Amino acid sequence: MPGITGHVPKGTFTYLAREIQKAVLIPVIACNRMDIQTGRTALESGSCRFVGLCRPLIADPFLVRKTADGLPETIRPCISCNQECLDAVFAGRKVRCTVNPHVGNEQIAPHLAISKRILVVGAGIAGMAFAAMASPYHTVTVLEREGTYGGAARLLADCTGWQEINPYLEYLYQTCLRNSVVFRFHTEVTPDEILKWKKEDLYDEIVLAVGAEYVPLTIPHRGRTVIQTMEEHRNAGYPACSDLVILDNHYRAAEFATACRSAEKDKRAFFEEWMAPEDRPAEQSVTCVGKKEKPFSGMARSTLWAARMDAESRNIAFCGKADILAVNEGSVLIRQGDTEKELPADTVITTEQTANKTFSAAALGNDGQIHLLGDAVSPGRIGNAVHSAWALAQTL
Repeated sequence: MPGITGHVPKGTFTYLAREIQKAVLIPVIACNRMDIQTGRTALESGSCRFVGLCRPLIADPFLVRKTADGLPETIRPCISCNQECLDAVFAGRKVRCTVNPHVGNEQIAPHLAISKRILVVGAGIAGMAFAAMASPYHTVTVLEREGTYGGAARLLADCTGWQEINPYLEYLYQTCLRNSVVFRFHTEVTPDEILKWKKEDLYDEIVLAVGAEYVPLTIPHRGRTVIQTMEEHRNAGYPACSDLVILDNHYRAAEFATACRSAEKDKRAFFEEWMAPEDRPAEQSVTCVGKKEKPFSGMARSTLWAARMDAESRNIAFCGKADILAVNEGSVLIRQGDTEKELPADTVITTEQTANKTFSAAALGNDGQIHLLGDAVSPGRIGNAVHSAWALAQTL
């Protein structure tokens, strides 16, 4: 039976409520993978008498009141990740929420502070979450080198099951705008500029949500095989290639493989419509290679099986318990046990990330005025970024 992850479309189970409602005289409640709009559609179509919401009310306990007041744009959307709610139940932990850090912290009173001038560098989830939570009390300016907001989360939103990241990003951005946060896009910032602004006392606090850095490839690599990071490959539009090898099989790498296959599917549709069969390029192969025996290591339990089934349906190959020895001309050399073999590869994707050393607090003078946030401190999950942003906003 399908689960309630982001892999399952909203309203998937409404048909069950509709058929049961036809057969019984008592009211039927439709639930699972529901939000306000999906629930309203189910009610108006007569599929049910009531709609049950659980995770959306954890993400925003004021959802019903905001809807009644005609303020749907202020509702904090659930992203159906299950990481801090359903999976917490499975693990015997307290229920919390990836996008709502107040869950489990209700006893902590809102922080009342003297208004400050705060600069945020980076408009990804960590930077925007901080700006959204700090801006009711402070004057906040956000600088972003790209032409839009979202950062690394835009890449995640391309992956199967994570499309609901986009409404959450839009919610953060619109919340910031309502709170008069100033955004300056296409603005590259260097450590020297940070130190200059600090010396000139332009800002009382500087928050660096600049994201993680990729670890350079250390294994031998030779020839003309293209080597890119995940962001580079996405920003290039998921360029066409015959054999794509992703260097790891943990959950981030495996999820990225689904984004590559989705992009390939769109290209195949174009080829089939506009090209003769004999002229169409061969279907792309995608392989994840890593030390873990099974793919998607580190993924939450409730999502894991759906992610693996989805990857299998997309013909993504996984080579586990493997050491990556070299990137050669047109191939990747690996070792599994005592056996070495070469995997065809015209494009290789690196995935290993580390804390941002370019903007490290130590390099900029760790005097308490400059704060690193999110993946810049330690690459992690969305919840880590949001919760650390809330914690920082509480202290300034």
